[in-house]
Amino acid sequence: MVRASSAGIVPAGRFRDTPINVAIPAALPDGTYAWRIDLQPTGGSPVVATLSIPGVLVDESIAVPPLANNEFPANHARIQYMGRIEELGTGQRWLHWFGSEVRVRFTGSSITLRGTVNDNGFGGAVTKPIIAVIDENFASPITVSLDAFNFTKTIASGLGSGAHTLRLFKSTETNDRIRIDSLRVAAGGGLLRPEPLPTRRIEIYGDSVTSGGTASPGYHGYSPLLGRELDADVHIISKGGTGVAASFSGQDILVNYWNNLAFPNVFNSNAAGSSEWVFGAWVPDAVVIGIGHNDQFNGGSATFNARYAEFKGYLRGVYPDAQIVTANTLISANLGQFQNATDPLTSIDPRHIFAFQPNTWSDSGTGHPPTAGHAAQVYGDERRYSLADVVEDRLGAGLNAPLTGYEQWSASNFTAAEIAAGWHASEVSPAGDGVNNLLRYALGLPAHSPVAGQSIQTLAFDPQGRLALRFLRARGDVRYQVELSDNLQTWEVAAVNPGTAGNLVTFIDTTAPPATGRRFARLSISAP
Repeated sequence: MVRASSAGIVPAGRFRDTPINVAIPAALPDGTYAWRIDLQPTGGSPVVATLSIPGVLVDESIAVPPLANNEFPANHARIQYMGRIEELGTGQRWLHWFGSEVRVRFTGSSITLRGTVNDNGFGGAVTKPIIAVIDENFASPITVSLDAFNFTKTIASGLGSGAHTLRLFKSTETNDRIRIDSLRVAAGGGLLRPEPLPTRRIEIYGDSVTSGGTASPGYHGYSPLLGRELDADVHIISKGGTGVAASFSGQDILVNYWNNLAFPNVFNSNAAGSSEWVFGAWVPDAVVIGIGHNDQFNGGSATFNARYAEFKGYLRGVYPDAQIVTANTLISANLGQFQNATDPLTSIDPRHIFAFQPNTWSDSGTGHPPTAGHAAQVYGDERRYSLADVVEDRLGAGLNAPLTGYEQWSASNFTAAEIAAGWHASEVSPAGDGVNNLLRYALGLPAHSPVAGQSIQTLAFDPQGRLALRFLRARGDVRYQVELSDNLQTWEVAAVNPGTAGNLVTFIDTTAPPATGRRFARLSISAP
């Protein structure tokens, strides 16, 4: 167990990012670690809560620019994207939807973006902004105006030495699209390994409010704000004026474009150039549906229920296990419309709820929620619930969520004092025998007693001379992965979650033995 301690007391609260300086042991290798944080009153003890937060240490090796002019192509492995991104065979990337992001870690005194921008739905050359955040400084965003066709824009310059982060945020509607060609760093700089994108995934469907509305800047809209609050990889599928059954100005309706990778024509989602998003590669844990306001003004009420059920059926077809949250935004509160549409759906689907927001908050000049209204949608206030709390609870991680299987096991096997000291953490080996708590939980082993290797798993040959690995798959909420190798260097995944939870599993390697006659097997266990 590796221990590191913070150097002082820091304020904490939902409404701010709270940096905590931690001394990291110099010899700590790259990997994922659980950082334990004790929460206690300003005056000191007692500890009122303990958090276990995953963190990643990555090496600081610098990738040299592979192109001329110190440029990295858009498809470089160290450039990350978030959202429904179109990947071109030429290596370029199109950002279509509001909230799409580009993320990169780099060194150098400046960073420059090269690409193009054009209008998908209305024709003509356009000049559009993109929002940049350097070093996670969301209080001081940089707005860069992108010219039509081919542009080269310096995003930031005069930066100090060391590592920097850049987050580019598309804050315009889907009828504008931005093509990323490359990123250029200053001479002597390069790209660092990125931190992994969040493992939690949320997809959000909506109209102009979901597209940021009048939030300034756009990344303060409720949809990207919800993603940051819950540390989630977010895909936002939204268009101002659209509805489930009827839209403003003759625009297409949601059920006709919800599955599009791009939206080449806002009046006809099936126009030439349309392409469908490939479902399966990216699966959300939760889907938020924040749409329905525009239907009441465009004759959509008569078919709203049928169209809503149709859309919900599409979602459940591609996301059978996702939590679905129907939520009205602060632009309107038509309770009857939503209830009539969702009650028949939620009554037969325990993973679908309707969270009604009774008090609207719209700016008198625009008819849309102001920036503070978007924050109220996410965080809640004295008149409104917190959408972040609702989604978090549905994902089993909120304050009101039931205990996970591992939490129940910890509570049954460790005293309050031991839990406060962190001995229940998944990476800790209470008996000092190298068998950590996650292994004990996953394999049905005693929590405190030393465990002999043969009682964990059995590796032997079956009567036909094949390699056989036998173990107890004690839990249904843990990932069991069997891996094989001929040389102990390169491992291939042979099976994931074989057998059934609660039973002994015997995995038999049916692969022909290599010429060397050597064959190895191992069991890898991880939290889901």
